[in-house]
Amino acid sequence: MSSNSSSKSFEETLEFLKTYVEPVKDTRLVPLSESLSYFLAEDIICPINIPAFDNSAMDGWAFSSKDILPEGFTLKEVGSSFAGHPFLGELKTGECVRIMTGGKVPEGADTVVMQEQVTAHAKEIAFPSGVKKGQNVRKKAEEFAKGAVCMEKGTRIMPPHINFLAT
Repeated sequence: MSSNSSSKSFEETLEFLKTYVEPVKDTRLVPLSESLSYFLAEDIICPINIPAFDNSAMDGWAFSSKDILPEGFTLKEVGSSFAGHPFLGELKTGECVRIMTGGKVPEGADTVVMQEQVTAHAKEIAFPSGVKKGQNVRKKAEEFAKGAVCMEKGTRIMPPHINFLAT
């Protein structure tokens, strides 16, 4: 294949296109419900940490990594933490709480094992070998820290953005 000696660089092509396109200078406020396919005129600054607190990435049991034993271990279930209904106590050694996706990780816990990997007998929860500290936990501000740019100027508003902006 021979190369075309008359091909333009990206920068040359961009300059050429600019002679035919006039940038939008006017902006207007539109209701979020009508903003689909509009472009942001300015950066959106995150007003809160996202997530707002350490939370579970899946359904399972939350506990302290200090309880992890290489060969597996058993803990006593002492409560639950569901989205909107956190466990209010602090976990002690040998304890765990049932936790659902999005549930706040309780004080004293730093690890979540998914429900399919444990064996539950009444309130005794048996954990397998191979559990790693911090697994399945989304840390506070992991996605966006308060004050950070969470959507950049020029972003075209699409359905997932509407949901994000509405929160």
